[in-house]
Amino acid sequence: MFATGITLLKELQTKIIDTSNTNKDVLTQALFHCLSLSHKCLNFEFIGVMLDDTLAENVGTHFPLTWRDTIQNLNNTNAFFEIAMLPNLSEDTYVLCLQCLSELASCRISLFESIEDRKIFTANFAQNLNILMKAQTENFCSSRLISRNYIKIFYKFEMNFQIRSFMIKELSGQENLKQYVEHLSELTLFLVKSGELYLRDTAVHLLAAWNRINIEVKSLELPIEEFVKTKINDIIVEFIEQNISDLSNDNEDEEDEQFNETELSSLTQRFDMIGRLCNIHIESTFSRLDEGLQFLMNKYQEELEKNNEETLEIIEKRFAWTIRVVTSLIGLGYAPKFESVGPTGPTDYDVVIKVIEIVKCNVDLLEKGTRKMDEKMELAILSFISGLRNSVLGDPRVVSKVTDNDEDTVNVELGNYLRIAQRLTSSDILGIVEIFFKKMILNFFSESDPILEQNLDMLRAFVGSPGTRKILMKLETTQDILENHFTKYKFLSSESTYEYLSGFYKILTLFWDVNDVIDDFQKYMKPCSEFLTNLLDLDANSFIQSKEDILRICYILTGVSQGFTNATSYGQFFDWFYPKYFRIIPEIFKHFCEDLTVLKGLFKLMRELLDNRSHRLKSDGTLLSGFLLFKEISSILLDYFKYVNMYDGKKLKMDKYEAKYQFIEMTVDIYGSVVAGNFINFATLEYYNDT
Repeated sequence: MFATGITLLKELQTKIIDTSNTNKDVLTQALFHCLSLSHKCLNFEFIGVMLDDTLAENVGTHFPLTWRDTIQNLNNTNAFFEIAMLPNLSEDTYVLCLQCLSELASCRISLFESIEDRKIFTANFAQNLNILMKAQTENFCSSRLISRNYIKIFYKFEMNFQIRSFMIKELSGQENLKQYVEHLSELTLFLVKSGELYLRDTAVHLLAAWNRINIEVKSLELPIEEFVKTKINDIIVEFIEQNISDLSNDNEDEEDEQFNETELSSLTQRFDMIGRLCNIHIESTFSRLDEGLQFLMNKYQEELEKNNEETLEIIEKRFAWTIRVVTSLIGLGYAPKFESVGPTGPTDYDVVIKVIEIVKCNVDLLEKGTRKMDEKMELAILSFISGLRNSVLGDPRVVSKVTDNDEDTVNVELGNYLRIAQRLTSSDILGIVEIFFKKMILNFFSESDPILEQNLDMLRAFVGSPGTRKILMKLETTQDILENHFTKYKFLSSESTYEYLSGFYKILTLFWDVNDVIDDFQKYMKPCSEFLTNLLDLDANSFIQSKEDILRICYILTGVSQGFTNATSYGQFFDWFYPKYFRIIPEIFKHFCEDLTVLKGLFKLMRELLDNRSHRLKSDGTLLSGFLLFKEISSILLDYFKYVNMYDGKKLKMDKYEAKYQFIEMTVDIYGSVVAGNFINFATLEYYNDT
């Protein structure tokens, strides 16, 4: 069928080229349907029906061995290139033709009978690409849809075949390779210099091909090695320049559907690829990044004074892109050495310090509440802080120079934290850590799930390190949060963010759950104590009107309970909570037994209270916390099931899971935790008739 389709394609192409033919509309429509047939044949999932024949390798397009002669016939491949060269075809026709070429470009290597056959196919394909790039690049790049499929050919071709296959004497040898590199460079620069953002984004995927070319040329010690390096340097310089300096309005939020998950679609993979290419010419990269960041910082200050919201958003997106590139370099192992990256270039720390200054500016604006930052910029900053801490700064506990008389601080030779602090005119590392910590705290006022998720991970990493936690305890911001967390920091107060609130308090307990501050637990819980006392004194109407605060306290107590994982610290929490404040649970159930949102938060709290992780709950002669909690919560659960009549077969008007099954599931979890926790002797309860 595929061979027949190619025969028809050749005939249709000949008739379309014939200027005397007057039925071109009919012919082009027939060409479209013929290409559609060919693409379906090429795109067929042979691996699902011909396992023995197609499992030789798990990459590429899995043509069966019976297709070998058809694929190796160069005239068949040339037919698709010749159709792509035809003028004035419809967008859909060009797209189908390019998709067919993409499948051929990723043809599994094991299909070829010999290495020589593969080299002939590859060299011929590269030669056709040279012609296509020279003739059709500008035309194809005028359409978003066509350009996506056009660039995909080069990406798949370079990832599938090796450039050494280009160099066979029958097809001009190294001259063919040099022409391919030259034309690919022109194509990449054309995309980069284009005023269209989608073309610049498309160019990112060509960087994977360039990285592969650089590695292979270097390993083979080919004469064109310097030629390739020069082309890569030109691309890097122009790529950074265009992405930073272009402040024209654009539509960055349009989803890029060009590549799937296995083809560099994720943000991290894209910027890793940019970083790998930039690392080849690190001097040019840092020089351009330094100039670009300075340009953006100056422009940002100007637009802040003008309060030009539209331009500020564009600059923040440019900041995000630049910060991601810096982060990718750090993540790839390029740790700044506090030295010049070239004879006349900037110090490599200059770029890192400029990004930290951007973070500081971001923190200042968030504290003042003057503007809400672009989400891409916020995520880029969080990635930078994480990358800087993991790859460059590490744990700051041994490089602090807070006070000479501080016994907890060890003064050693200047480390990375202190070097950056000095460049930022700060006397010690507390200034750097405080910038990062404030940034993470202020991010909790956001309602963006990606920001909140990444922010929680970041805060957990910082607070989880004993050395960093000791430094954080010296900050005024930290002490303020520990003492006024409930009253002053009322973030994460919407229904969609309550889970993050529990996560925040779970992390906050890491500050409390240490030997030197655990005795201050009552002081840190004082805001919650005062709220619970006032809440229990309210009349019924006032209690019901306090729904939002009740939801907050349920998720806060859940987070605190999650954070205390040993018997000593959990005992502190239990002594504080029971019996004085435990009364809040039956009171909440009494007034909100029909409110599913409040019940959900309440059930999560009860489930967490009876979770005996790390054997934190005991029931022996000296400690009855587990037994007491079990009795109280069991009583509430029995009342709940009597109230809602779980065995009622009436149809529910709302979602069954939300209304009924989620509470059954959490009840099963509660009793599962009790049984697995091994702190209740059910036989004893039965003997004493304690039902």
